[in-house]
Amino acid sequence: MALGENFLARILPYIVEHGYAAALLGIPSDLPNGYSDKFRFSTEHVADISAVVEYLNQHAMTPIHLVGTSRGSLSAAWAASKLERLYVQSLVLTATAIAPLQGPLPTQIKQPTLLVHHTEDPCPAASYEGALRLKKSFTASPRVGFIGVTGGLDSPPKARVCSAKTAHGFFGKEERVAQAMLDWIEGQTPPPKI
Repeated sequence: MALGENFLARILPYIVEHGYAAALLGIPSDLPNGYSDKFRFSTEHVADISAVVEYLNQHAMTPIHLVGTSRGSLSAAWAASKLERLYVQSLVLTATAIAPLQGPLPTQIKQPTLLVHHTEDPCPAASYEGALRLKKSFTASPRVGFIGVTGGLDSPPKARVCSAKTAHGFFGKEERVAQAMLDWIEGQTPPPKI
């Protein structure tokens, strides 16, 4: 998938227009075939994310909120579990791949955490029911939110079920989801479904 189709890439202009700095991490040049889950859970990957967080801190682009979508949620969750709350204020997981996060990792996350998931996510790795169950695992987080997303646009005819231009990528609901995420980051309680 081209990074430009990714849900987070599509909402980046909206985030910036609303006064936030944003850094979007792509696939490192030394991993031309993309990330494996093993790499996502590695100290090397946390070091990469830490370098970006440190850069943002040095340039007064704070507070820092880690956001991950689909399998990128694994990277964001792993980094949040390893970085102090002093550096990362919150964690937002969207269209999360559920299975790799089942286990002890969510209990190690101390930042406020928001899960955003489409009720009709077609991706078998990211079921809505699984996301609802996962929410209960963030026992060390002082604040855990969950937003269910409904509706959107029909997927293109040949879209793969876990692709960005389906309900998995909040296709047609990008700005509404982005605003709900920003509201939550700013301390508001968004509606449970949008």
